[in-house]
Amino acid sequence: MKKITRRDFLKVTGVSALTLGLAACGGSSSSTASSTASSVAASTGEPVSGGTLKVALNRTISAQSLDPIYIDSATADQLCQNYGDPLVLYDADTGTYVPNIATEWDISEDGCTYTFTIRDDVYFQPGSFQEGRKLTTEDVVYSLERAKTYWCNYLFYLGEVVALDDTHVSATIEYPNATFLYDLCHSSTVMQCKEEVEGWGEDYGMHVVGTGAFQVVEHVVDQYTKLVRNENYWGQTPYLDGVDYYIITDGTQAVNALKTGEVDVIVSLQGVDVPDVQAAEGREVMQSMEARVYLFGFNMENEYLSNDLVRKALIEAVDYDQLAAAAFTNNTGVASKLPIPLNSWGYNPDMEALVPAYDPEQAKKDLEAAGYPNGFTLTLTTGDDSTRMRAATVLQAFWQAVGVNLEIKTASTAEVTETYTSGTCVVTASAQGGSTDPSTFLGNFFSTEKKRTNYNPWNFSDPAVDKLIKEAASITDQAERKKLYDQILEAGVKANVGIFYGTGNLNWGYNSKVHGLIQEGTAVLKLVGAKGENVWIEQ
Repeated sequence: MKKITRRDFLKVTGVSALTLGLAACGGSSSSTASSTASSVAASTGEPVSGGTLKVALNRTISAQSLDPIYIDSATADQLCQNYGDPLVLYDADTGTYVPNIATEWDISEDGCTYTFTIRDDVYFQPGSFQEGRKLTTEDVVYSLERAKTYWCNYLFYLGEVVALDDTHVSATIEYPNATFLYDLCHSSTVMQCKEEVEGWGEDYGMHVVGTGAFQVVEHVVDQYTKLVRNENYWGQTPYLDGVDYYIITDGTQAVNALKTGEVDVIVSLQGVDVPDVQAAEGREVMQSMEARVYLFGFNMENEYLSNDLVRKALIEAVDYDQLAAAAFTNNTGVASKLPIPLNSWGYNPDMEALVPAYDPEQAKKDLEAAGYPNGFTLTLTTGDDSTRMRAATVLQAFWQAVGVNLEIKTASTAEVTETYTSGTCVVTASAQGGSTDPSTFLGNFFSTEKKRTNYNPWNFSDPAVDKLIKEAASITDQAERKKLYDQILEAGVKANVGIFYGTGNLNWGYNSKVHGLIQEGTAVLKLVGAKGENVWIEQ
């Protein structure tokens, strides 16, 4: 099958116009991404119950990060979204929201008060401080109030949350915000049991309790986590008896484990390993475009990077196409140039002209004009993800050619997160995800409220842009919103905050005996869900 390029994608989807309702690209197993919204693995035969799914994850999970307010990676999301339930879910196929714990919701005329109707058949999993009691509207209030303390500050605009009666909760936001329902889909908002949280205290992350289809029964930090079926789950009964997640950071080791049957699914298949899985008997590859931007960010509070001319020179020193080609092997991503994914209706190719063009000689002149004719040294801190490491190595070579030395340091997820929150990151290598709504990228990347988080590690702050972000989120007409996001995009690109070099694909390797896998533009493999997901294994 022909590989879909960035140019093909823009031509097919018409991103340069206004692609209303476009979600994420999809594909079929062992294929490239296509222009459908989700990707569903081929499935034959009648579903059967039983068996434990074994999933390989490529990043470590700390003692804290199973606690929703400490989620620090898509790896931790994999567990949180399967042991826990948020109020609503995002449907990538339609770009709309569907019921989950909340069966319906009403929005006030001013757009600032949401009234949710809460299911009356939801029970917490049994724990050490309760035996599996019924979820109440007070629990919903507690969970949303606690979500406001999440380190990445998703719900900074959430005001009072009130239990109106046994089945209704109202939530007031400071200003009309089109991203509110999307933010309520985040792992940090899953329903929490106050007795368990307070009973365990600082150790709660090791003993999390939720309302999801599976319950955590064992968590060994940085090694594995075991979940079993929640027999009192409010939704459809899971086919699986359980799921075991194993931390395997080495891609080759993960592929070998898939081949031998030690694991059934790899949810972060590395590009170099794609052909190996495709060639293995009884093993398949599933790929689809994800709403995720790959980038290198510049901390604008750094001694060198506070100079706009320096940032411009660092961008001029890099060939984006070569960088993306090195990072995205075997169709694991597509080159792009803006701080928003290609499959977002907010992607505007006309804005690419604002990105400083590849020109090493001009980069040298700009560095000299900035007062650094002999260059300087910068530090890049990242996890050991192979895609980002390949890109970082190429970036290092590009910058070396103009006299800038880049030291690459690998660190754990928790350590990388600490560099964001402390403001000590210099250059960051990241892959930020969101939805096809530009607010989840532009509204976060350039918001003062997101400074010192993984969304705004460059610490960009502009009151005029903050005003635009709020205004764009407060209106419902998509054409009008796009005009405002174009202004935000222009301001962000002109600030030269980083190198946004690609839109990623989801890449899963799996045993063909596994059925019911669905990719919907998000990294999380949902095992059982309100939208009909229910993974099963041939016995």
